[in-house]
Amino acid sequence: MSQVVCYDCGPNPADCHACVPTTVNCQDRTIGSVKKDTTSNGNFSVPLSATPPIQTGDIVYCSDGCNDPAFQAGQTAVVQAPPVAPLLSPQMVLVLVAALAMVGLIGLARLRLNR
Repeated sequence: MSQVVCYDCGPNPADCHACVPTTVNCQDRTIGSVKKDTTSNGNFSVPLSATPPIQTGDIVYCSDGCNDPAFQAGQTAVVQAPPVAPLLSPQMVLVLVAALAMVGLIGLARLRLNR
């Protein structure tokens, strides 16, 4: 079984060193690794842990040593920040407005029935 190792090289692509699991003294920070099962269908999860934490805009990449160099198109990812208030996405605002309007209409209907 081979090893899949994930690295964080910060926000600047020029700082990335394209490390592989066999690289000695890699300057990119190792943030996770997992043994790759050669009998599986290719799906695997790499638990990531970094101190200090990964920052928004950092470039992360993983390498298994087989498909290197690690910097081929599509193999790096930029860390995205989560929305500040995920419940207030445009779709959820519409749902909230509709729910409040319905509560208001039900309240008005109850008032009319009680008169």
